[in-house]
Amino acid sequence: QIVEDMGAGWNLGNSLEANSNGYPSETAWNNPTVTQALIDSVQAAGFDTIRIPVSYLNHIGPGPDYTIDSAWLNRVQEVVDYAYDRGMYVVINMHGDGYKTVDGSWLICDASDQSTIEAKYQRAWQQIASRFQDYDDHLILESMNEEFDGQFGDPTQPCYSNINS
Repeated sequence: QIVEDMGAGWNLGNSLEANSNGYPSETAWNNPTVTQALIDSVQAAGFDTIRIPVSYLNHIGPGPDYTIDSAWLNRVQEVVDYAYDRGMYVVINMHGDGYKTVDGSWLICDASDQSTIEAKYQRAWQQIASRFQDYDDHLILESMNEEFDGQFGDPTQPCYSNINS
């Protein structure tokens, strides 16, 4: 039922996953700052769902706490709320933290130290889930996207195993 209710979707690409020198910054790739007016215009155009890709990269501090920078998490929530508060469905994810070519990447599926990656991943998602714990099913959390071994095509067996674990 939720999928049916989601209707047409729009992707807010190259904004909250844009980065410079390993730090996400929504204007780093020359997109404008996301505003309530932008989201309202998307909804007025007939979209019921918005996908907001989010990179964290160096906005996650060192272990063992792996604390996400509060200003960044506040901004993510502000953009989510632009759509959520209008009754739209919102999909957020962890997007692009696994590109070997991006400074600050850490969610590398074929890296040797998977236990550290798993601890960081778990701690990051605990913080994200806690931040949004009072939201209903209009907010959908996508665990990861665009995390791969640097090759296009079939992932390697270590990547399959590590991502699945």
